[in-house]
Amino acid sequence: QLQVAASLLIASANTGRAQVLNFADNFEGTDLNPEWTAINPATHDGFDGNGHYLIRGPQSSTAGLRRDVGGQGDFTAEVSLELGPFFLNGSGGTQSDLKVRFTGPGASLEVVLNSFKNLRVSSSELGGNLEDPISVGGIEDGDDFNIQFNYQEASNTMTVSYSINDDAWIQLTSAVGITPTALKTSEIVLFKFGNNEATLPRMKLDRYEMSNPDYAPITSGLELISGTDDSIITWDSKPSKIYQVQWSTDLVSWLPAANHLPATPPTNTEYLKGFSSGPKGFFRIGEQDADPPTGHQSYSFDATPTEIVTIHLQE
Repeated sequence: QLQVAASLLIASANTGRAQVLNFADNFEGTDLNPEWTAINPATHDGFDGNGHYLIRGPQSSTAGLRRDVGGQGDFTAEVSLELGPFFLNGSGGTQSDLKVRFTGPGASLEVVLNSFKNLRVSSSELGGNLEDPISVGGIEDGDDFNIQFNYQEASNTMTVSYSINDDAWIQLTSAVGITPTALKTSEIVLFKFGNNEATLPRMKLDRYEMSNPDYAPITSGLELISGTDDSIITWDSKPSKIYQVQWSTDLVSWLPAANHLPATPPTNTEYLKGFSSGPKGFFRIGEQDADPPTGHQSYSFDATPTEIVTIHLQE
């Protein structure tokens, strides 16, 4: 890999206390975090002892989890899960939908992946599908399927991306007009629309994280190594902290490149796949205090940054 020259840029930010509670649930242990509400709990097989929560999709009804998230302020949410059986081979697999959605009074935003491998994003506030559905031909049963929501309340903009396994994020849509009304609760559900009960869909929930952008800046110890498509970023880290790496091409719109990274003093190193393919880009690193472990890896923060340090990749 090639060492890339880097310059440090200072920008100001004035963010108030975020209204979305930070949390990270890795679905470990034996008890479901009490903040979750089970939808159709009779179909939940529960924890498998390997960091997954298992749910079966019944015919003609939904099954999954629901959580109140508040719906106020900027936030990023990431969901990681496995499906299987789901796609199978022939006749549309299990003939089922995976729905990852936000809902509120009379409004909703949802990502739907069906067993035909079609993926779409829709909003009731914007009248339906935000883009034409796409085909995700490379995904198979047992693959990691990841969804990311990035919301900016000031502009009512929601950016939705997805990835498969360890691949880079691919943007599905960035839509203006999504209001906090539609973002009060979050749901992850399976729905079987086919009538063959011999092929019921199943999912393994691996991780759900939600974070707000209130990160204090990291102002020293930054190093960047970049190749053709990928980057490695290193920074000074401290005990009892967690970190976030954010990425931008214009210093205005920021998307998370990596979230909830535990400190590994004296330094943290993060491998960023697929972030160096453009002519230029910007990274910034932030830190927050980590609460003592609660058994469900939930975090709560109240940091107000006044500066953001950014690394500028040279063309």
